[in-house]
Amino acid sequence: MERFQPVGIFYDIVGEYPCVCSYCRDSFKEMSLDENNPDHRKQLAKKVYLNYLQKTSELIWSLNPETRLYHNCCTEKMGEKQYYPFYSHYDIESLPTGGWGYDYFTSMVRYIRKQDFQYLGMTGKFHKSWGEF
Repeated sequence: MERFQPVGIFYDIVGEYPCVCSYCRDSFKEMSLDENNPDHRKQLAKKVYLNYLQKTSELIWSLNPETRLYHNCCTEKMGEKQYYPFYSHYDIESLPTGGWGYDYFTSMVRYIRKQDFQYLGMTGKFHKSWGEF
């Protein structure tokens, strides 16, 4: 942050991923949750994700509060306002030939423009597979 002073940061492929590693198993015990219960795994995953969002956003914005920040996760988080404080904007990633389809971008724009949120679009095209432009 100090050396390059980026205008923005785009964290890719982050989200709520249920886990049963040794750290998470310790957290299950501390929270009196059952690691074998899928709902409890989701509950812990959400707590871990919110903790990640808070700590990374606070760190970035403590160094430069003007930095554009987006945590690229999943569109199912749209509408869940508890996540909004950790984003400076919403980035609509749409790769029509990468699995999204050509209708994705337009439907997302129609949804997000009704929110009290700035947004931008990012698109590209894959010839045959992921990452091949």
